Amino acid sequence: MLVDLPCSGTGVLRKHPELKWRISGPEIERLAQGGLELLEATAELVDEGGLLIVVTCSIEPEENEWVVERFSRRNPRFSLVALEDEIPSRLRGGIESRGRWRVLPEVDRDGFTAHVLRCG
Repeated sequence: MLVDLPCSGTGVLRKHPELKWRISGPEIERLAQGGLELLEATAELVDEGGLLIVVTCSIEPEENEWVVERFSRRNPRFSLVALEDEIPSRLRGGIESRGRWRVLPEVDRDGFTAHVLRCG
């Protein structure tokens, strides 16, 4: 199951520079809480052994790893997948830690963060 969480869009500032004027601490907190709620609702649809892939176009920890950490504490049947075992070596750039893949924005690409969790 793939879930694209609501986020501030900090990974796409290159294309949407106006976002930096709308992003604030309280807004990021609001989006992170909404993301956690969506993630928890979606998790109910994942069968034992299934994957839950969580993505945002944000590079902010508050909207990504912090949401996944809070979710994992409340939903212990999900665990992060060792991506280096699952992703071909030519695509491994950006793997930051167990279960997290982040691509930072550059001149020719946007940024995003993905987490992969397995149920059971």
